Amino acid sequence: MIESVGSQLRRAREAQALTMEQASRATHIRLHYLQALEAGDFDALPSMVQAGGFVRAYATYLGLSPESSLAPLNTSMEVGEP
Repeated sequence: MIESVGSQLRRAREAQALTMEQASRATHIRLHYLQALEAGDFDALPSMVQAGGFVRAYATYLGLSPESSLAPLNTSMEVGEP
């Protein structure tokens, strides 16, 4: 389900003809973190808390609802909790 978050972000960015470099500059999120988000590679991010913040900021920048973008991420975090 986490992959769908990345796919949603990538599709929204591409629909607006934005490069990852433009998104990185506008959001102040490092390029390699945006690449990890779009690839669904959340292990490459410093923490799941930061991943949530990055998704929220990136989704807002792209005009997406941060809450709906975070829903799959929150669900996967709840499943992974002991």
